[in-house]
Amino acid sequence: MKIVLTQAQYNLLIEVIKGTSSCCTLLSSKEDEVCVEMQEKDIEDAIDWLVYELDIEGFDANDELTPKGKILEPLIDILENI
Repeated sequence: MKIVLTQAQYNLLIEVIKGTSSCCTLLSSKEDEVCVEMQEKDIEDAIDWLVYELDIEGFDANDELTPKGKILEPLIDILENI
C-alpha cells in the first residue's frame, strides 16, 4: 500500500521499525512529502511498535504530548486508516 507521510513522520517510522521485521520502501521524496510502500502485515507490525513508542515517550509528566508524541499520534492515525 502506498502511504504519503511528512519527512518527520517518515524519519520516525524508520527509527522505530529499524531492527524489526517490518519493511518500508521509499518510493519518492520531495520537500516535506515522502511516499512509501508497505505491505499490510508490515503496517500492522509498525502500528504496534509506534503505539508502544507513544506509550513510552509520547507524553510528559502532565500527560501532554511531547514533540515526539506530536509526530507519533498522527502517524499512527494515518497507518490505522489505510
